[in-house]
Amino acid sequence: MAEAVILSGLPAAGKSTWLAARPDLAVISLDDLRDELGVDPTDGQGVVIAAARDRARVHLRAGTPFAWSATNLSRSL
Repeated sequence: MAEAVILSGLPAAGKSTWLAARPDLAVISLDDLRDELGVDPTDGQGVVIAAARDRARVHLRAGTPFAWSATNLSRSL
């Protein structure tokens, strides 16, 4: 069974600082995915969320611990 840590908070709340102290965790970062995919934070986020979910599934199937880092999460996520 994989450990999944979900970090959600305002910008500069300390999510990245906390993650830096946990090098054992793979990180799924919505901010990094937006940069990678060229999606502006004010644009639709469907492709970003889909990519993040795909990466999470890979970790879950492998039993690899990971952190999901998001500036915010909607209630539906």
